[in-house]
Amino acid sequence: MLVASLLPAAPLVLLGHGLRVWESRDAVYHNGALEPLSDPGPLLLFSSGVLAVLWLALVPVVLGAPVLIGTAALLGRTVGVRDAWRFALRRYFTVLTWFLLVAALAAAVAVGVIALTVAEVPLWLTLALVALPGLSALVPLMVMLPLALAEGHGPWRGLAAAYRSGRGHRRMHLMFAVASCGLGALAGDGVDRLLQTWPGWGDRHPGAEMIGLLTSAAVIVPAILLLCAPVVYRDYDAIAGYGTGPDLERIATHLPPPHTGGRTWAVLPMPALVVLLLLPALAGPTVLWANPFGAPYLQEASGKSLTQDDYVVDISPRGEGALITSARGKALLEVCDPECEPGDWDDSSSSVSSAVVLGDGMVYTRWKKPQSEETEDEAGLYLWSCTDATDCEPDEGTRIRSYPGRIYDPASAVAPYKDGLVVASHVRSTYGSEKTEGKGGLRLHVCDEPTCADPRTIEPPGEIAAGAFLDIAVSPEGGFTVAAFDASYGALKDVSCADAECAQPEVSEIFGRRFREEYEGGLQDRFGARIEYRPDGTPVLAYRDIPDGTVRVADCHDTACADFTGRPLTGPGWERPLPGLAVDSLGNPQLATFDLAEGHLELISCLDGGCADTVRTPLARTAGAPMLSVLALDGEDRPHLVWADVEGDGFSSEVDTRYARCTEPLCGAGQAAQTP
Repeated sequence: MLVASLLPAAPLVLLGHGLRVWESRDAVYHNGALEPLSDPGPLLLFSSGVLAVLWLALVPVVLGAPVLIGTAALLGRTVGVRDAWRFALRRYFTVLTWFLLVAALAAAVAVGVIALTVAEVPLWLTLALVALPGLSALVPLMVMLPLALAEGHGPWRGLAAAYRSGRGHRRMHLMFAVASCGLGALAGDGVDRLLQTWPGWGDRHPGAEMIGLLTSAAVIVPAILLLCAPVVYRDYDAIAGYGTGPDLERIATHLPPPHTGGRTWAVLPMPALVVLLLLPALAGPTVLWANPFGAPYLQEASGKSLTQDDYVVDISPRGEGALITSARGKALLEVCDPECEPGDWDDSSSSVSSAVVLGDGMVYTRWKKPQSEETEDEAGLYLWSCTDATDCEPDEGTRIRSYPGRIYDPASAVAPYKDGLVVASHVRSTYGSEKTEGKGGLRLHVCDEPTCADPRTIEPPGEIAAGAFLDIAVSPEGGFTVAAFDASYGALKDVSCADAECAQPEVSEIFGRRFREEYEGGLQDRFGARIEYRPDGTPVLAYRDIPDGTVRVADCHDTACADFTGRPLTGPGWERPLPGLAVDSLGNPQLATFDLAEGHLELISCLDGGCADTVRTPLARTAGAPMLSVLALDGEDRPHLVWADVEGDGFSSEVDTRYARCTEPLCGAGQAAQTP
């Protein structure tokens, strides 16, 4: 039965694996499963269509021949493989009709279940209306195939004969049909689920496919024997000479003659048979596992904390996973290892503006607004810290910036600095024609310890930004720099300090205002810029240009970025999501951003410190409008990413947030990447 079924199918299995290998040219491995990054092209669609037609044409032989051999075996007759193929071809349209009827029944049941599920019909009622009638129709269909082949019926007469043979034997037929189908499902879905649990292979993983094919081959014989059993079943009355049982005379007339010469399966020499039977199960998955086109491997999980597009996200890699903090209004911690679960800490107040993991602990800032004239003296920016990020019990908090009066467009950022912290804060002192009592603008706060008990406040020259996005980078030479993006007017400035005292802060303008009037649109929360230092002590900035949506970098030539070279890394885009930025161990910038033309997330790897040469590695498809992307590198230069896209508008919008870790340094950039 194995030879009769698998040998004709071997060329088509190999052809299907060839198409899978070709598909991997533009794909990525997500949790071990090969996921295409784009829709199939015309050539692949045509080839897949041809393959489907060939499979449909071959089904009568692949199914009919082993069923004939199994039925004969249960009756004590040995049938040769060649004879089984010839007789299966004689009943070609009977087997083909049976296959199409089973496919139509399965499609009808699936459509019914989906429709009732969408209509929110209770599960028990769905089973009663769809599943039970479908099972009742499936049983005579399952009996029809071996009965029609054994007794020489056409498809419709065979179906009628199968129904008649079930009189008085419905339960027995049901038992054999369920056992046959259940054994096939166990070898398919059961093995897939087991491999997903351990060792974590997805259903399209090459190893899972290889084991699945071998397991399916192992259960072909018992599954077919169970399928054929109702045809040869004889109850006690039939044995005694009356009652129902198989028409042995008719079966003997229509079954192939007994095989008398040599082994029944010896259609080819033994070595050739072994190669042809094992090659389909081993060759394709082995080539896919070898990854000839260098598809990136990602361990991915669904995030749960982001529900809006105005969050500030920080990633702290931890071995095979990461701690992820998100803050804007409220703050949450997620522990991804690799599945993401909310931590034991969250601050649901409405004014948290930044949070960052610091060693084993965590710090976060929150603006406290005055509730009345009596509490104005308590208003300002507060910082809380805890020693265990996963089980945070924050201290009493320290006010690091006082600000009496109403607070508009507050922002802050925190970064580890030496043994303490550096905090950047911004608040607007005016809103339209209204002026608050406090003095707004950008402030820098340097703390010698994580609790920030005695911060030193630095006021840069001039009032910088209004409606700011802030990012901080710490120099290997002891200084630090803040990128202040004015989301209201579209300007970016760089504020740098040479040391912790910052006696003379330097301000450099990367670009001036892009808006003639204040912008208050919905995209404002996605504007911003990121900054990182390279080993030579010069910073690099990454941002998406507001006028045309191009991702650009500013390659600074000095520590204050007074002189820099701006370079575009992508073409124009219809959205303005802020790119993620990190610097690898060689000092080359790495950016995580969205390819808006192709509709996927990608890693842009700079081959030099100034991004004069880059390679682009696609990582995942996106479904909705791109929202944000954040990037961090661990000690082995493996990227950890958080990205999100949003579908819908307003209250009906849905945010899909993902966390992923590449298993190779820089996601294998330089192997599967394409030079832009």
